[in-house]
Amino acid sequence: MRELTLAEEKRLLRVSRNIAKELGIDDLIFERLVWTDGSGPALNKAAIQQLKSLIKIYESLHTLFSDRTQANGWLHKPNGRFDNKTALDVIYSDPGTQLKVVADYLVYQCT
Repeated sequence: MRELTLAEEKRLLRVSRNIAKELGIDDLIFERLVWTDGSGPALNKAAIQQLKSLIKIYESLHTLFSDRTQANGWLHKPNGRFDNKTALDVIYSDPGTQLKVVADYLVYQCT
């Protein structure tokens, strides 16, 4: 994977923050999800992967649900797939791995 330019990094971060806000994820939680090692605000490879997973979650939810409110609310509703926890609770329990797990689950649901 090629290195992102500074302009691309800024765009990726801006788009991801907007997505997080639309999904009801506040800034503090967003930062914990992206910079799991506390290295923020620099975008290292791990942070870029986290942002890509967040974008996959957003895209998948908006593919699965035609209603914007339902799509954006899914992360906040208890889910049997996650032992009746919300997907956001699962992600927050271990953001370094669980953000990708939830993203992969949703991508699979779209197929």
